[in-house]
Amino acid sequence: MRQGRQAEVPDHLQSQSGTAEPCRKRVKDEKKGKSRRETQQEHDQDAALEEHPQRGSHISLRRCVGGRQRHDSVVPEGRAAQKWNVRRYAYMDRIPLDLQGRSLLERNIETKIHGRYLVEAPGRGAPMLVGFHGYAEPADAEFARLRSIEGADQWLLVAVQGLHRFYRGRSRDVVASWMTTQDRELAIAENISYTSAVVDDVAKEWAAAQTLVLSGFSQGVAMAWRCATHLARPIHGVIALGGDIPPELDTTCLSRVPFVLLGRGTRDEWYTPDKLAQDQERLRQAGVNREIVTFDGGHEWSAAFALAVARFLEARKRE
Repeated sequence: MRQGRQAEVPDHLQSQSGTAEPCRKRVKDEKKGKSRRETQQEHDQDAALEEHPQRGSHISLRRCVGGRQRHDSVVPEGRAAQKWNVRRYAYMDRIPLDLQGRSLLERNIETKIHGRYLVEAPGRGAPMLVGFHGYAEPADAEFARLRSIEGADQWLLVAVQGLHRFYRGRSRDVVASWMTTQDRELAIAENISYTSAVVDDVAKEWAAAQTLVLSGFSQGVAMAWRCATHLARPIHGVIALGGDIPPELDTTCLSRVPFVLLGRGTRDEWYTPDKLAQDQERLRQAGVNREIVTFDGGHEWSAAFALAVARFLEARKRE
């Protein structure tokens, strides 16, 4: 009969005599008086560590058990992690210490990445309209909005896609976002550089006219504003629907934009009346000509707003 191989025991569970039993008994005794839930959680963790004692990532974490905090120092990986409910854990600090006294440091490195954008040109020398999509959308969604504008066929249309791509839910639909709160300043700088390069490249390829208008929906509004206020080219207008002005842009930055069309659906729960009022005040202080359009709808690009955009673009062409 084949004999089973004895499971290896981590060094920190070994007793001085070289066997694990006394140590396990001591751990068992220490668990007396604890809740069943806490004991089971610790048992699951011990089992995970025993399965892969050398595969743990030594990261200091904080766990809340029974209304109090407990510090753990090893997170199992692979299949062992499935036994451990990692949702109950959160990072203690930015530079946690492991069991061996080493530090986990966070670093960033610059790398090359390719961005995606869509272009439709009526010919050379046309005015340029650049659109920025909302969260969890592809550039195609924004391009459809631009095409819905009356007279859009007279413009050089560009829809830029965010650099951060992912799948929507469990589907195979590829969507994107512009940024998150992680490394926010780096992401802002990268997005400005990226979108500025798109504008310059398209303008050069198609010998675009001087008239340049940027449009943004939802999360894309912030990107439209950041791009407009940092471009080397002069900007003639910004169209903003369902999103607010980024907080870091001061009156000097905003004053670079001569005309703005702000849009909001009356049932939009994200871009609230208060946010719209705050944006209006910031633009007033910056001396920006502004037009406000409200329509019966939610957080969406409506037909009524598209008509207002058409009038706005026609006015920019005549300047």
